[in-house]
Order: sequence, then C-alpha cells, then structure tokens
Amino acid sequence: IANIQSLAYAFEKGADIKMTDENNIVFIMENDCIEIEKREGWKMSIFALRPKCNGVSLYNVKYPLDNVILTDSFPLGISNEFKQGNAKVECTDGRLLIMITKGE
Repeated sequence: IANIQSLAYAFEKGADIKMTDENNIVFIMENDCIEIEKREGWKMSIFALRPKCNGVSLYNVKYPLDNVILTDSFPLGISNEFKQGNAKVECTDGRLLIMITKGE
C-alpha cells in the first residue's frame, strides 16, 4: 500500500511514473483515454482511486465495460484478459490505478 501511495503522491506532483518488475507494471491515469499494449499471458486490473470514477470503459478485453461508474468499494475491474491487439482504457472523470500483471 505504501508503494501505491508513493505512486499517487508522485502522480499528484506531475510525475509520469510507473512501478515495474518482471511480473508487474503499475501506474495511474486520470480523466484520460489510453491504449495498453497486449502482453501474451498477462492480465489487467483497474481500481478506482477516488470514491467514484465516471465514464469508465474497457475495450478489446475479455470483460469489457461501457461507460460505467467504478467505485473504490467494489473491485469490478480485476483480472481482465487481453483480446487480440492492444486494450483501451477510458475514464472521463476520475483517477484509476492500472495494474498489468503476469498471469498464470
């Protein structure tokens, strides 16, 4: 949790920062639409870092979302799988933690 809080602190100060190791890539996005490169055998999870994140959509993944409200009290965005090609994550109002992890 301390690492995620440090990541959030750096993000709030304007740093474009990611935490990475051989099995994980973790970063924050806010009010944006991004593309995430597909990695064979990896999964993607998204978490709300605010009480509510509005307009959350996930495209080109096994469990897509279309303009939903993601909250910090229910893990709706965990353990998603990439389809063919890159995934797209959109959040129109809110801050998301994105975790790309090597699957089993």
